[in-house]
Amino acid sequence: MDSLVDFSSGQMRTVAVFYSNEPVANDSGGRDDNWVQVTSTRARLRQDRGKKTNEQGQIIFNKDFQLVCRFKRDITPDAKWKVKIDGEDYRIINFVLYNEIKRWFIFSLSKITR
Repeated sequence: MDSLVDFSSGQMRTVAVFYSNEPVANDSGGRDDNWVQVTSTRARLRQDRGKKTNEQGQIIFNKDFQLVCRFKRDITPDAKWKVKIDGEDYRIINFVLYNEIKRWFIFSLSKITR
């Protein structure tokens, strides 16, 4: 059994809410972001490696996360979605359908800083 996705429901402690961007027209002829909730699901969120990188002379801590969750058959995730977890926004870097029968997805996320 692979411990990455075969775990008890007690490890699904996080509620992940997925949003799709459906831009709307604004008064200046442009378009504004309009984030619409697609679905929410229980998930497991873990921070990837706690490494530090040196970027432009500054030490930057890794802000990447891994999210494991399941979706219903009629929902297919999109890399353009964003995820909200405990009031924090995350950008989807990529995702993999790990188990097609059970619909397990593994997402790589990056925290959106404002």
